[in-house]
Amino acid sequence: MTAGLFVLTACGGAGGGGGTNSQTVDDQVGFDQTGIVQREAKVENLIRDCMKAQGFDYTSVDPTAQRTALIGSATLSDEEFEKQFG
Repeated sequence: MTAGLFVLTACGGAGGGGGTNSQTVDDQVGFDQTGIVQREAKVENLIRDCMKAQGFDYTSVDPTAQRTALIGSATLSDEEFEKQFG
């Protein structure tokens, strides 16, 4: 995993200059909150489809609704979350 991240960061810059990039490695590979929610929703839907094909009734979890139920807001940024909850 670490080697893969190294390759992504080593080859990721456009232009090859020594400029700074405002995105973190997590953002570049989709580990930001938006990417996490999108992947979670996709997995939940795949589980639902698989369970349905096997004859089960599975209701997929909406990650945005789940986050809202847990912390009271679906739009709380990571920085705001850390300030509020530590």
